[in-house]
Amino acid sequence: MLVQGTICAVTLYFNAPVTVKAMLGNAASHPVMAKSGIIYLQLISFFYPLCYTGGTFTGTYNGLGKMVLTLAGSTLQIALRVILTWFFFPHFGLTAPAIATSIGWLMANLFWFICLTRLRRQSLLQT
Repeated sequence: MLVQGTICAVTLYFNAPVTVKAMLGNAASHPVMAKSGIIYLQLISFFYPLCYTGGTFTGTYNGLGKMVLTLAGSTLQIALRVILTWFFFPHFGLTAPAIATSIGWLMANLFWFICLTRLRRQSLLQT
């Protein structure tokens, strides 16, 4: 999944101008919006692999019947994204959600990695 996430991230980064132009239609009439959209997509593309690794963690935990870990990590990152977006928006504008989302994905992946390490340690101790 990390390879797929990296491919998508690179694709998103380099195709951000085309994507924004397609979304805005006549991007020339909205230069500030176009620039903000491109910056947002290019910034978040650096952290896109974390979205994919997060999906791997949640799939693993769901398969192990540990859905509470999926719920906890998802709730953590969503709450963090909302709070950080609210905090960063006056300072960073549209890049605030990209920064907040990136930090949220990072924290969720860190949480799930720690949980995985603890689950592995428990299973080694039980055998």
